[in-house]
Amino acid sequence: MKAWQKFNNSLYLRLLCRVSGRSEMNVGQKMTEILANPATYPVFTSNADNAVVNFSGIKPYASYFDAMNEGNFTTSGRKLTTQLIKMTVVTEDNLQVYEDPRLAIYGRKNPNATIEVNKVKINIWKGTVGGCTREEMNSVDAGAAFLNFGVLCRSNAPATFMDFAEVQFIYAEAALKGLISGGETKAKSYYEAAVKASLEKWGALGSLSLTPVTITEADMTTFLNSKLASWENAINKQELLGNQKFLALFWVGMEAYHEYRRTGYPELTIGAGTDYNDFQFPARFGYSSVTLATNHANAEAALERMGGANDMKTPVWWSLKAINNSK
Repeated sequence: MKAWQKFNNSLYLRLLCRVSGRSEMNVGQKMTEILANPATYPVFTSNADNAVVNFSGIKPYASYFDAMNEGNFTTSGRKLTTQLIKMTVVTEDNLQVYEDPRLAIYGRKNPNATIEVNKVKINIWKGTVGGCTREEMNSVDAGAAFLNFGVLCRSNAPATFMDFAEVQFIYAEAALKGLISGGETKAKSYYEAAVKASLEKWGALGSLSLTPVTITEADMTTFLNSKLASWENAINKQELLGNQKFLALFWVGMEAYHEYRRTGYPELTIGAGTDYNDFQFPARFGYSSVTLATNHANAEAALERMGGANDMKTPVWWSLKAINNSK
């Protein structure tokens, strides 16, 4: 019951964070109450508390991707994008000199992606173009890195619903914005705890990669001092938090998508193949025909409150787009 209580209160923090752009929700007051009363409102305090479904690997208790072979998994749209590569790789003088330690666990390099240095071919990280046209697909996918089949497609691969890193990211943002006490000093402490928790969580799975990956304490320190993750060197601390939280939410349902809609981070580009939605990033899911048929009155009332049509362009009220439109 204690574990379920921690999960419940951590989910409450997620929801408070989700609506934190709306002042009428009094998010700071509610988060402060949770922080001040850990006995009454326990939350995740380490990766041991993570809300995870550990599949046995024996059907029907197998992971969602269990039935896929590597060919089907890697030749589909499951490739890393140029945006993710830019967020996780440091490039100097056209050479990739440093990478996020999680990257080789999230994905694996395509052997066809190479550059020549001093007449020696070096395998590099290359991303595909999100939202490309069908005509562009073959060219932009050429050499693009794959998602890591060995880590993600095991029959007993766990499903994570929420983790300790997310709780720390929530507190970091709240402290930075003054919603809870501590200011930037405390925000940095929460942020670094969040990043370390994510590195620790994924490092535990690194041995399952085709090329085994380890993430040591020294690696964590190096990463937190790197151009990718340094708190001190970040000019825009909210962008740093948004980018690193986005990366930490990899393979946690659709949470990274929700965070992008809430914060606008990371900076995502709109491909030429997104004409279906008038070249706009999807702001929401439209209500299905079943919902409109069986719950028409309430669906129409919800759309009226949102002030838009039943499409993917009408933003949900807690999103950055909706808040900016209301100013």
